[in-house]
Formats: sequence, C-alpha cells, structure tokens
Amino acid sequence: MHKSVSKYQKGNLLEIGPGLLNHIPYINPRAVSSYSVLEPTPFLRESWQVSDIQRLRNVFTSIQEAIDSGKKFDTIIAIAVLEHVHDLPSMLVRVKQLLAPGGRIVMSVPSTGLPLWAASWRLSTAIIFWLKYNLRYETIMQYEHVNSLSEVCSAIKQSYIITKELYLGPCRFLSLYSTFIAIPFPAPDP
Repeated sequence: MHKSVSKYQKGNLLEIGPGLLNHIPYINPRAVSSYSVLEPTPFLRESWQVSDIQRLRNVFTSIQEAIDSGKKFDTIIAIAVLEHVHDLPSMLVRVKQLLAPGGRIVMSVPSTGLPLWAASWRLSTAIIFWLKYNLRYETIMQYEHVNSLSEVCSAIKQSYIITKELYLGPCRFLSLYSTFIAIPFPAPDP
C-alpha cells in the first residue's frame, strides 16, 4: 500500500493516522518538500524514534488542530485509516479544509466486506490469534473495521471526485486493498 500511495504524493504532504511512521521510507524527497502527520493516539506518538520525529515538519493530534494551524497541504494520505473512522463523511469534509488549491487526497483501505480480503485474514491472522490468544479475530474486526469498502467509497463520493482507483488484485471485488486518488468537488459559484 505504501509503495502505491507514494507514487501520488507531492509538495507539502500530510499523513493522517501514520501509526508507527511506516510510510517514511516511501517518501521521495525530490517530490515531497515537507512531511507532516496527524496522529491522535498518544501511545503511538510516544513510540516514535527520535530520528523519525526529526523528519516531521508538523505533528498534529486532531483535525481541528491541523485546521487551526492554517497550514495547507498539496497531498493528504490515509493508509489503512478510513475503515476505522466512526463518522467518516464528516471527517472527510473537514479534511478538505487542509488541502491546498489543486491538492489531492490519496486513500488506501482494505477491501473489507469482499471475499478475497475476508479469506486472507481468516486464513492467516485469525488462526494465529486463536492459537496464541484463544480469541476470535472476527470479533475484533467487527469493532475495529466500522466501515466496509463500499461505505468508504460512498463517503468519499459525497465530498470528492475520484480521479483514479487502484486495486491490489485483479479488480475491486477480488482485491485485498483499494486505493483512491481524489480531489474535492469545486466550490459552488457565489
């Protein structure tokens, strides 16, 4: 996912939900002039290495904090984040306020609710979880992934024009992950 997303990043970059900062190795310094992150989870921010933190231009802990900063971004990325957001349509509307004119958002999500994705976690992570913790991974997934791929697509289309769709698989229906590149709808004429 990181590799496919990295092809579409440019200028001032904001990553929403960077987790453990796994995207840093995929940033091309010739295309990206600055890298900022929005991570609301304290224990994840506390786990970052000093060498990684030094590469960050800004660290925001909420969308409102990022909006209040007045900063604008040419590219906003969200990798394996949108499936976890409870009020996704509202969040995507607010994220538009962070885009610079001509900016785009690149979102990569697991193909939750589709057969190949479901089979892949059932044949890997679910077995490991059961053997190691005696827990049903399916129950955890129901709480963690509150949006299916279909719901994510619908939420994106409420506020953005999808300019490109990419799949880790032959098509959306038979994919593990789906990536969407989108631009906001033009502002209405006054």
